[in-house]
Amino acid sequence: MDRTRLQEAFDFTAEDLEANRNGLLSEGQMENGLSSARRLLVGTTAGLALFLGAAVVYAWIDVNFRSAAFLGILSIWAVWGCWRTLYKVYKDGVEEIALIDKGELKCLDYFNKRNVVNFDDDKPLQKAIPVEGAKLYLLDEEFAVLDNGTYYRVFYWYWLDKEHTPRGYILSIEPLD
Repeated sequence: MDRTRLQEAFDFTAEDLEANRNGLLSEGQMENGLSSARRLLVGTTAGLALFLGAAVVYAWIDVNFRSAAFLGILSIWAVWGCWRTLYKVYKDGVEEIALIDKGELKCLDYFNKRNVVNFDDDKPLQKAIPVEGAKLYLLDEEFAVLDNGTYYRVFYWYWLDKEHTPRGYILSIEPLD
């Protein structure tokens, strides 16, 4: 098994794998992997703020008084709705980041390609590895590099979300020799 193909498909480095073997996250994994939730939070916040700004600008551009009055009321309603949504997304995002940060690195030994399950409940025919109630989703290119006869050790990050639903994602993977 070519370890380079695994590293490229699953996007990890030799340093990541070595740190995971020692029960730790590498510096790169701490910066990149766990900060993806933070980037999603910032992106969502920026998108909502952009929508809010566009609604306010549109209301002020229209010069027809009746239309402007209607759009003014609509803008106030939109501002209030966007602010509530923005606050909820931010609050939920901060809570989720805290839960992810409290997660733990786990290891699954003797994983084989035959253990992959096709789930169709939340993503159409998405391939995933079921572990401790969580689903470690696999992209098609990740699944394609796995050999049928090879057993692997999978290192993954595991946490419970605010509904106590198990969550996880793959950090690194290596063939067992």
